[in-house]
Amino acid sequence: MESFNHGNESGGLISDPLCRIVDDPARIESLHDILGPFCHESRNILNSLKMSLYLAQRDAGERGSKALKDVEAYCVEIEELYDRLQLICRPISLTCVRMSLGLLIDDRRRSWSDRFEVRRRTLEIAAPRRTDVGHYDPNLLGRALDAFVLWRAERGQPDQTARLSWSIKGGAFVLDWIESGSGTESMEVSQLGDPLHNQGSFALPFLARVVVAHGGTIQHLKDSGIHVRLSWPQSVDQGR
Repeated sequence: MESFNHGNESGGLISDPLCRIVDDPARIESLHDILGPFCHESRNILNSLKMSLYLAQRDAGERGSKALKDVEAYCVEIEELYDRLQLICRPISLTCVRMSLGLLIDDRRRSWSDRFEVRRRTLEIAAPRRTDVGHYDPNLLGRALDAFVLWRAERGQPDQTARLSWSIKGGAFVLDWIESGSGTESMEVSQLGDPLHNQGSFALPFLARVVVAHGGTIQHLKDSGIHVRLSWPQSVDQGR
């Protein structure tokens, strides 16, 4: 479980190029060297623009407020894009606690289900019968799972069901995400269109980055639909 697994004898390839480098420290460092300064400079420009927008809205009153709010919303989307890029490429420092994985998922169950219902879809969440306590970083893992689940809520067909289940097997967390009857092509980032207006473009590599930081693996198993499996040690070395 030391490296990112793109597939196995029964599995397929997760084709996102960012996913292919998340377990290679040298390539991640190189990516950070390239994107780090760019993101930093771009965020400085964005902050200046946001301040200008604030002053313009204060002076404009009702006049032009709709156009300015549209620009402000666009700035927020760009900022989220930079956040996601930086989370993928910069060094990760884990802050792990010992807790039930079910607590993390239960805290998000309602919001995840609501997003699926908006799309006329169903999310089934199956908790394990036995203990699911172990070490992980709830902040990072929670953000990564949020991004992945909300991406999948948008990608499937209406009336399509997704199922999330997890357990501890052989000293490791194992989390399975299954969407029956869905074509595997919907896992392809190339199908997502404009990354600025579809933050799901970075959901899978972000999740992969966090799982690998926990010493784990992520697989796309080719069943009759989509089957993504995450696994990481029940006891995590925070020095990774």
